[in-house]
Amino acid sequence: MKQKQLLDDAMAYALRQGASQCEFYLTKSRGEGLALRNGILNDDNRAEKVGFSVRLIKESVPGFSYGAVAEKESLRRAVDDALLTTSFLEPDPYYRFTQGGLDYPNVPNVPRESITRNQKMAMLESIVKIAENKPNISRVERVSYGCNDYEVAIVNSLGLDLNYSTVFHSASAMVVAEDGNETETGSHYMLEHSFYDLSSEKIAKTAAENGSRRLHAQIIDGGEYPVILDAEAVVDIMSILLPSFLGDNLYKGKSRLKGREGEIIASPLLTIMDDPLLSQGIAVTPFDDEGVPSRSKAMIREGRIVSFLHNHASAGHCHTETTGNGYCGSHKSLPSVGISNCYVLAGSDSKEQLCAGIANGLWIRSLMGLHMADPITGDFSLGISGSLIEHGEITRSFRGVMMAGNIFDLLGNIEKVGSDFIFLGSSGAPSVKIKSMKISGK
Repeated sequence: MKQKQLLDDAMAYALRQGASQCEFYLTKSRGEGLALRNGILNDDNRAEKVGFSVRLIKESVPGFSYGAVAEKESLRRAVDDALLTTSFLEPDPYYRFTQGGLDYPNVPNVPRESITRNQKMAMLESIVKIAENKPNISRVERVSYGCNDYEVAIVNSLGLDLNYSTVFHSASAMVVAEDGNETETGSHYMLEHSFYDLSSEKIAKTAAENGSRRLHAQIIDGGEYPVILDAEAVVDIMSILLPSFLGDNLYKGKSRLKGREGEIIASPLLTIMDDPLLSQGIAVTPFDDEGVPSRSKAMIREGRIVSFLHNHASAGHCHTETTGNGYCGSHKSLPSVGISNCYVLAGSDSKEQLCAGIANGLWIRSLMGLHMADPITGDFSLGISGSLIEHGEITRSFRGVMMAGNIFDLLGNIEKVGSDFIFLGSSGAPSVKIKSMKISGK
């Protein structure tokens, strides 16, 4: 109640100083972490961060500033600074705030669990013990656990008054695999809303498999191969595609999809969702950072572009409505268009069915060089590693080769979609079969 009164007073002050509208965005986060390196406690830390920003409009010109602790003097000082910024900016007819009184989806706050230090240490020690007993694992280099809880509140002069809190727990492992003179590393992580959804067995097993699988990997001949992208690789390669759906990029001319809503750009087997209401995803929230109600939406449905993603500003520039995708990197930044829980809809094919009929192909598990891909054209040239598929069976490991192509061509050549759906934080996908890809090898 005290904080609400402080914010109301600060908004009233902003209006008296000439602002026509004013909004406060507040965040609070607490984090803690534990890590064992080679069996020794290496990190044991806690941190808490609080902050706020003020967003206002004066004579159609946006203003912005931020501060740390939301107290009377700091709030007023931030208002003064935000008003000052309006002197250096141009009017923006598309900069606006969300009206209060809207209906919001029922998304309960994620509760903070009472997890003892002993429970956290026991989980880490369990990961180490399980991994050490897997074939070829010589040592567990590092295991870690982290917990972060996050609160956000938005209050504005149009009657908006929102708050939401969430929690997520993470755990990871890095192991060393050896066989003869060869040494490789493998890792895996999990990110969940509940501590009890973290699986020591899955983390240890997957990290060990990833390390062991790389042993004795060979460089293969170049050529055109039918390819299966592992679920994790699909999650990674989608990062080349998704910027084309962001409203900021549409009106700035940085997306080749501008004006193509309704067109078919991919295989009819492909559906991609953005869903901030998906409880399985980490990025679940009842509203975006502009206070717009969250909703589930398809970006691509059965190969056809259904929706682009917008916040208030990009929607104005593109003459459409916001989709509730305005997100801030922190209280120190203005909302821009972002993605919530994004995933590729699973199909029905098993791993065996994906591989069936492939006489000589590749199962790609790891992609390197994604940051070098061109998000506008969709062109990429990536380092890849994985396993050969010979006569429908996954066999030897390979590495040290390149795969070149275009993300839009790749989407059009999807022949099968697997049932092996995984969710990694706020992204999910199954494995998919691609008709053919160019591979540069020996």
